[in-house]
Amino acid sequence: MVRFKWPFNKIQMQRMILLTIISMISYGILKDHMKYEKEVAEYMNSLEYRQAIEASNEHRQRLKSQQQLFCDNINGSSGEIKTRVEDKIK
Repeated sequence: MVRFKWPFNKIQMQRMILLTIISMISYGILKDHMKYEKEVAEYMNSLEYRQAIEASNEHRQRLKSQQQLFCDNINGSSGEIKTRVEDKIK
């Protein structure tokens, strides 16, 4: 009786199976990443994104003006404190 000789040994088969599994996983990850990148690009070209950017810029401007007003109030009151201290020293 002639015995069938397998063209690969056991270790080579295990390597081929592992490489196949790794390739399938890598393909899935890359495919999902490409899909995500496409969705991000579509969102960045959408009207929603532009409105969100405008709202963010308006909010930033409001915060800057409030901060400036706060700093002006502090600088103004510190000037008053200095004059009061100078008056008491005299």
